Amino acid sequence: MRRRGHLFESVANFNALRAAERRARRGKRSRPDVARFVFHLEANLLALESELSTKTYSMRPYRTFFVRSRNYGGSARPTIGIESCITQSATCWTHSSTEG
Repeated sequence: MRRRGHLFESVANFNALRAAERRARRGKRSRPDVARFVFHLEANLLALESELSTKTYSMRPYRTFFVRSRNYGGSARPTIGIESCITQSATCWTHSSTEG
């Protein structure tokens, strides 16, 4: 695997995070945490950019939700928050766009 330079700088900028936010919230628009994040979108993205730039970002805690099933009674499933989805989307998108 070849090393790619300057990936972090391309992930930790406002435009990359904005594009990643659009990709990350697909199918999640009705979730309350996503609605709260989008309500203050610019401030939240600037805070996320600042955390990434100063290297103080840490993955947000998982939240669990319960999936009901007629046959098995149901189970608890973990999921990550929108901030973590955005950073993962920005990282994967930037990495895949530099390959080739």
